[in-house]
Parts: sequence; C-alpha cells; structure tokens
Amino acid sequence: QPSPIPAAVRAAHSAARRPDFSPFAARPMSCTPPKSASGGQAAAPSHCAPPVANGSGNGSAAEDPCTPCESTCTVTIQKGENCWQCHGPRKPARCAQTLFCDGCGHIQPPAPSCNYFELLGIKHERFDIDMPLLEANYKALMRKLHPDRFMQKKPQELEFSQAQCSAVNVAYSTLRCPFRRATYMLRRMGVDFEDGTSNMDPEFMMEVLEASSEIEDSDRDQERLLKVRDEFYRPHLASCELEFQGAFQEGDVQKAAAATARLQYLRRVHQQLRDVVELEQ
Repeated sequence: QPSPIPAAVRAAHSAARRPDFSPFAARPMSCTPPKSASGGQAAAPSHCAPPVANGSGNGSAAEDPCTPCESTCTVTIQKGENCWQCHGPRKPARCAQTLFCDGCGHIQPPAPSCNYFELLGIKHERFDIDMPLLEANYKALMRKLHPDRFMQKKPQELEFSQAQCSAVNVAYSTLRCPFRRATYMLRRMGVDFEDGTSNMDPEFMMEVLEASSEIEDSDRDQERLLKVRDEFYRPHLASCELEFQGAFQEGDVQKAAAATARLQYLRRVHQQLRDVVELEQ
C-alpha cells in the first residue's frame, strides 16, 4: 500500500492550484501636469484619466481628468479636425455621434478620449448600470460597425471599422465586468488601481479562502457549489456593488478603492465558479 502523502505536501499542492489572492491597492494618479524644463506646464502624464469636454460646443473642451463624466459630456476632438472623406469640420459630440460623419455619412476613426458609458449609450455614469440595455446597445453598435459591412468599400473604411469595433469591444468588456467597471470608474476619479498591499478585512479574506477551498474540494457537487454561490458570492458581490456606488456618488476615493479590492477577490472566486455552476441570476 502506498505511503500516505504528507499533510504539508498536500497543503502546498492545494495552494498551488488555487488562484492567487495577493492583496491589491489603489495608487493616486497625478492629475496635475508636471513642470517642464522651461517652467511651464508639461503635458499630462499618460496614465491620467482621459480628459472630458465641458459640453460647451465651442470646440475648446475644458480638460479635467478628475471629474467623472456627466450625461451631457462630449468627447474631445482636436480643433480643426475634418472628415477624412468630405473634409467637412467635425464638432465635439457625444461618443456615439462621432462614429460617422454627419455630413457625408462615412465611418470615422475612433474619437480620442471616448467615454465608455457615452459610447455604449448609458446616460448616467454610475456603477449599477442596466445590463440588458448595455448588451442591446453593444449589439446595435456592432451591427453598424462590423467589418463585413465595409469589405467592398475603401480600405480606410475597413480599417476604421476594425478600429471602431475594437474600441466598442473594449468598452463593453470593461463595463460588463464589475471589477473592470470599478477600476475604470476609479480612473475617471483620478485613481489608478494596481497590485500592491492593502488593508483587507481579515474576516473577508478568510471567507474568500474558505470559499475557494470549498469550490476546489467540492468535486463538482452541485449542492456544495450552489451554497458557495448563494451564501457567499452573490451576497458579497451585491454588498460591494452598493458600497462602490455609494462611494462614487460621494466622491470618496478610499471607500471606492476598498470596494474595488474586494471585487477583485470576488472576481477570482467567480472564475472558479463559472465553469462548474450557473452564475446568472
């Protein structure tokens, strides 16, 4: 009879198969451009949140990377930029209105500083978005922009179609995932969420590790998996979403970052659950 596997070896093997639950932290972003060598303001660092326009419509968008987008915001289009086909001037407009030239109707390259909420037709920048609306708007955009519609057109149109589809896909995948949505909204608040150290609640961390172990040891037992889903994953996800939404509305960056860190851990539990149990409501 083979000798039993030592407990330390079993523990090491089990830990190696679990997702990495190393802590995370938020790093404040520099929203004030550094001084240049000549004493003037240099360009803003590339990691700053994208600038948003003030909606004045006069072509000179006021840049404020720390201000969350409002439902009336417009994207920044460089002054004097014209349509590549008809050469007509392009005015600042909502993201979804910059996809095609309003003069000749030809597809345009992706607008700079495009806001994901605006692009996908979500009127208000908030965490608890209407998911069916998000998916419906995404599908409608992809039908209009899909490269198959431009195969027989000019090479520039096919190229812009591919670029627009890529931008829409990135926006959709970001807003669809709670953790990615939170990190994006944090960037809009001027904070870059990245790996590091964080003061995570030890009780929550223990619950995460216990849930991970239960999923791993369940041998696909549906009763055990559904218990993890219904008694741990879903309640904690709902709690984090409410916490982040409240923090975002209050402009409390620290609370928003803490909720985002918890969403990161829950996302890893989600990755364990998704292949073995139904996660949809």
